[in-house]
Amino acid sequence: MLHLMKALKMPSQTKLYTLPDGWMSKETLDGHNGFYHQSLFRPKKWYEQVFNNDGVATVYSDAWTKVRASRMTAPNLQAGTKRVLVWDFASLPAGGIADVYVLGKLFIGDRVLGGHETHSALTSGAGTATGSIGTYAILADGISLGAADSAARFLAATDWDGASVQASAAVLGRLAATQALGYGFIPTADLFLVAVNSVEAFPVAGVMKGHMDILRT
Repeated sequence: MLHLMKALKMPSQTKLYTLPDGWMSKETLDGHNGFYHQSLFRPKKWYEQVFNNDGVATVYSDAWTKVRASRMTAPNLQAGTKRVLVWDFASLPAGGIADVYVLGKLFIGDRVLGGHETHSALTSGAGTATGSIGTYAILADGISLGAADSAARFLAATDWDGASVQASAAVLGRLAATQALGYGFIPTADLFLVAVNSVEAFPVAGVMKGHMDILRT
């Protein structure tokens, strides 16, 4: 093969010789030889550019920007433990308007990832039984309800007259569904997670169930 190349050598120009399996020998004007694959001499297809990151921007999250700069990140960003806060009111007692139902406790540093609430039909009269889910402060004893923090932090006031329907779960019953509704919220003090009634009292024996996903340090 080399004898053939020398016989075909043309010093006045660059010559390409086709070799088996897509390989080529490129001879330059100064007489140097090199072997190259044909793929180097054709434009890359779009998917090759994507897979090889050619001309594609790489954007790292805030946490990974810190990691790459050798800075520490909070455990509730990358390495926390996922917890599920679950509540169940199997039979609601007689109540009134503006009742507060304590669902569970959020600890300082918890990162809220979202959740879901379900309920039976909670109408008790001609009005519209309405519920919201948010946070209340905790008294110094650690177990008693304090003042309102944000009564609709994770779910704005919603019509709870009828039973929640799983088929509508894409909208109905989602908690912390958006950033504005508390996705990623991190309490700076321990707080109670609560449901708050308004407009019309919930009926006796009504049912409320749900959960909230949390990343805990």
